[in-house]
Amino acid sequence: MKNLIMIIAVAAITSLMATSCLPFTSTLEPAPTPAPSPAPSPSPVPVNIPPVAYIDSIIPSQAVEDQLVSFQGHGTDKDGTVVAYRWSSSLDGDLGTTATFETSSLSVGDHSIGLIVQDNNGDWSEMSTTTFKVVEEAPPEEIPPIEDIPWELQAYGDAGDLKALLAGTTVTAEFKSDTGKVAGSGGCNSYSVNYEIDGNQLTIIPPITSTMMLCFPAARMTQEHDFFELLNTAETFRVHADKLIVSCADDKEMVFVEQVEEAPPEEMPPIEDITWELQEYGDAEALSSLLAGTTVTAEFKSDTGKVVGSGGCNSYSVNYEIDGNQLTIIPPVTSTMMLCFPAARMTQEHDFFALLSAAETYNIQDDELSIYCSGDGLLIFTPQ
Repeated sequence: MKNLIMIIAVAAITSLMATSCLPFTSTLEPAPTPAPSPAPSPSPVPVNIPPVAYIDSIIPSQAVEDQLVSFQGHGTDKDGTVVAYRWSSSLDGDLGTTATFETSSLSVGDHSIGLIVQDNNGDWSEMSTTTFKVVEEAPPEEIPPIEDIPWELQAYGDAGDLKALLAGTTVTAEFKSDTGKVAGSGGCNSYSVNYEIDGNQLTIIPPITSTMMLCFPAARMTQEHDFFELLNTAETFRVHADKLIVSCADDKEMVFVEQVEEAPPEEMPPIEDITWELQEYGDAEALSSLLAGTTVTAEFKSDTGKVVGSGGCNSYSVNYEIDGNQLTIIPPVTSTMMLCFPAARMTQEHDFFALLSAAETYNIQDDELSIYCSGDGLLIFTPQ
């Protein structure tokens, strides 16, 4: 029995193995092969925006050879930062590598100055340019001499707000090269003080010595004091338009003009010891002729100091003084006491005496003596 069961099991296994080795035939439709997926697009590479350079200033606007020049610029970068600078010159090449710098070694000539900047991506900007001129150093300006010239103060005080001198006062200064002293008048007292000049530098070496007069009004003494104070603080000077301008401490100035020496008075022809006959008299704008048949005379007698003559009726005399062309009549006029007719003759004589007493100056031209009197009065004589 066991053998029968064994035989049946072997037969079943053999049959099963034979069945599993047969070819497989499917009754299903084959599945389509899927299309491959497209490759992903590459990510866009960002484009760098270049920086921009700017030249802000070059100071001064024009330089002389060896003068220190200051450069200032900057750069901008929309998508980053500016990390480097490069300045250049068309004449001197590379100048600097910072936003601001200074140099005194620029060549003489017309420069084209350029600036470029670099961003953090390594890109350089376009060049920003401007022009700059360097000229040869001018020879030092020759300073006009101020020594041995009489100067007269015209104005003084705060620079830009100078004040004129008091009427009737004169303040002077003369820098004497032989003594090293400046001397003159302070408007009341004479003064002197040592000085030194170096180029346009003026140094006053105190003390100022002066006379000790007291002048009136008090404002005159105040003006002199202020002048001495300014003179003591003198620092520099310049000559411009024939004026000497002395700059003092605390932004103060003194302005002088060259004192014009008065020409010697023209020598007046003598009027003394000549008999003069009056031709016209009265107001200078409306002179009157003498009455017909009358004669008025004047003779200035140098030996007695008296002018004598005829007033047209009476003889007269009066003391006089002459100083240059100044004529002073010293009253009273003394005369005889005659009465003449017509009455107009006495009026004429009275008017003549009044004008003669008011005499101030005289002039001679073409043998005509004109005596100018106060109140626009005038007497005109010719030699008799």
